[in-house]
Amino acid sequence: MEHIFSLEAKQIKFLHENSEETTQGALNSTGYQAKIVIKNFRGNVHKHYQTIIQNCQDSVLKKKIPPDFQHFGLLIEFEDPLELYIYDREKNILGNVKDLIHQFGIVIFNNVYMNERQRKEGHTNRFPHLHFHRDRNMAQSTVYSLFCRNPFDPIQKKPRLSSTLFTTSMVAYLQSFKENGEPLKDENIIAPHYDIFKQTEANKTMDSVFNSIILEHTWTAPEGTGELTIMDNRRLVHASYYRHIEKGYRIGVRYLK
Repeated sequence: MEHIFSLEAKQIKFLHENSEETTQGALNSTGYQAKIVIKNFRGNVHKHYQTIIQNCQDSVLKKKIPPDFQHFGLLIEFEDPLELYIYDREKNILGNVKDLIHQFGIVIFNNVYMNERQRKEGHTNRFPHLHFHRDRNMAQSTVYSLFCRNPFDPIQKKPRLSSTLFTTSMVAYLQSFKENGEPLKDENIIAPHYDIFKQTEANKTMDSVFNSIILEHTWTAPEGTGELTIMDNRRLVHASYYRHIEKGYRIGVRYLK
């Protein structure tokens, strides 16, 4: 049986209105909890970059970068391992997951795995440390990236040493503005990559932006736990973070539409 995930409209509404709470449901009799990862993300961004935002030309920001999300990141955790049919043979994302990505920026599934065919697809990759980038350009049809930890793989079944960081193009632009002391050229506001936060890391304050303006997916669920993360390259950038110096194993990657 192919299990396709959808979150009901009333559950989505509940989360928007009660960002500190969780909502429960079940798929194929397997219970799950859904919750927001970073509450008041938009407010966090404006507070963190208040001075810079005031000095930027609003017309430039509005022209190139869409408004940030009210809340950022949706985590769906299943009580027991579940095979999730997340995309079809044509790489189309199923259920209402794309709508959830549109509303929350990124969707993370914990304690799930893909079917045997899909587990063999795609490739594995290890991203550079704090090199925020997008995988796809705007002309490609597969603008969504899926990152996955395969619980049946002898390497990926173990918790990972390095994490994956996600944030929005708005944050990447503002941080680059902050570090460089001048705005980027208009045509480069949504850049394909940013080397940012390395000054912050040197000052040992990187943790201060986690769960505020940066979402960290640590990939540290217990051994044998499957994890999936899906993002939209049109609005987000991502990077690896080598917490323990070691780079960690290569994570699974798929490009979807």
